[in-house]
Amino acid sequence: MSYTTNNMFAETSKRSKEIIANFFGDIFVEAYNCHYDMNDFTHNFMKSEFCKKYMDGIYSTWQYQNAKVSMEVIEHEIHPIKSDNSYTSKDNCYWVGYLYKQIHFETEIPSNEIVDLYSFNKLSNYLYSHEDYNIEDMVTDLTKTIELEKEQECDKELLNF
Repeated sequence: MSYTTNNMFAETSKRSKEIIANFFGDIFVEAYNCHYDMNDFTHNFMKSEFCKKYMDGIYSTWQYQNAKVSMEVIEHEIHPIKSDNSYTSKDNCYWVGYLYKQIHFETEIPSNEIVDLYSFNKLSNYLYSHEDYNIEDMVTDLTKTIELEKEQECDKELLNF
């Protein structure tokens, strides 16, 4: 089964996707500014009802809100733990959030599944090791990796059938 059909987001303009991905990055920066542990925040946020309901759909007014306002709502649901986040930077947090949303647009995989494939640390390490790539190439590379993993899973299931 292919995840790159883009049926759901085919009518969403590139500019709208960019705005929403920027907003997602801003949420991650806000979490960093609040001194939330980014591994804990990412896992719980991506699995939250808020993310499922308002971030994974085609359109929600929440996708165009101020990150601080959204964080107030998110905090009530997930209760993130605090950390000094010495293992990351504000800029890195932005780009991890941005990548999550772009991967979602390209694959249509729900956020709660993307975070199982790519934890905050995994995407963060990917960013550091691919700093010479442009963001579009990173999204393409990560999306192709997901496709290959899904194909391998299907092959294993067929072999075990």
